[in-house]
Amino acid sequence: MALASALRERLHTVSPQSQDALIAAALTLFTQYELWVGRAAVEGSLALQRSAFAVMTLAVAWRRLAPLTAVCAVSVALAIQTIFGGDAPVVGGFLAMIIVTHSVATYRERRGAVIGLVVMLAGVETYPLVNQKDIQLADEIGNAALFVVVWGLARAVRTRQHRAEELEDRAALLEREQEAQRKAAIDKERARIARELHDIVAHGVSLMVLQAGGARQVLGDGHQRVRDSLLAVEQAGRRALDEMHRLLGVLREDLRRPSPPPASLGQLAEVVEQMEAAGLAVEVIVEGPPRSLPQSIDLSAYRIVQEALTNALKHAGPAQARVLIRYADSEVDIEVTDTGRGMGTKRGGHGLVGMRERASLFGGTLQAGPHPEGGWRVSAKLPTTSIEP
Repeated sequence: MALASALRERLHTVSPQSQDALIAAALTLFTQYELWVGRAAVEGSLALQRSAFAVMTLAVAWRRLAPLTAVCAVSVALAIQTIFGGDAPVVGGFLAMIIVTHSVATYRERRGAVIGLVVMLAGVETYPLVNQKDIQLADEIGNAALFVVVWGLARAVRTRQHRAEELEDRAALLEREQEAQRKAAIDKERARIARELHDIVAHGVSLMVLQAGGARQVLGDGHQRVRDSLLAVEQAGRRALDEMHRLLGVLREDLRRPSPPPASLGQLAEVVEQMEAAGLAVEVIVEGPPRSLPQSIDLSAYRIVQEALTNALKHAGPAQARVLIRYADSEVDIEVTDTGRGMGTKRGGHGLVGMRERASLFGGTLQAGPHPEGGWRVSAKLPTTSIEP
């Protein structure tokens, strides 16, 4: 067993052409041995028989590189052996005929494969042409049918393999397209998040600049050092705003266009009204005392609820949805469930990618999938930070 396993592993490291050469050499030696042992029963010239069978068996070495050439060589050698030699009780030549017939059907396109079959049948049917008195019609039909069956089975396997390869290629292409779409969705969502954060941070920095400027104006001349420090803060803030607009200009077509104020969980009532007007009944439950959240966290929580309800409206069918918002000490938990039929494990698409991106941006987590009690469930945890004055 160990020796056989070692031989198989060794063969895997040998190129296909080298394997064919080894098979041809082994088949040639075997056939020549058969001719030598059974030389008493060999008709005609032994040298002619040896030469003809050597051509037939050695042609196996080209069964993959040039299968049609190999078939022609075998068929011509068989015809010469039959016409000028006669009968020879050997198996090696027959094996060579089977191998090259299988190979031409496997490695050539349909036209070349059909030509190869016709050439092989021409060589096989040489015998009844030169031995018309001894032929049996059933035997000759059986001989021809054998090679047709071998050829047909090889073509069927080839067709099946090609179909499997096409399916694999299509699956790989689809996977690449889905991955490209997923990356595009992530990039789009990140750009959207960046634009929203730009507005939030720019608003905060603008307030800092205005307050520094206001404080500098009310200070008297006796506080020159403080006035200089506030002026430095004001100038640094203005430079920071300019840099933010320059760096993020690519994310917004027109930064000068006024943008709406950032959305927040306090605006969920509007989303609920829109969903109910579209046919999705929504219940909102708040646990824990609502508290002020950082604008970026508040905005992301709002977007997650909005996207989860939008998915429920698209995919749940006739259903009811429930939004649970839980304010904990160091995080805000969001759970959106619906009683709809769901869509297996694929509901959400790129929207789910966006929700995950928003949660991960702040070190949070998001899970989405079928609810144990039916329907669909989206659960997110967003860490919060309290900034005290």
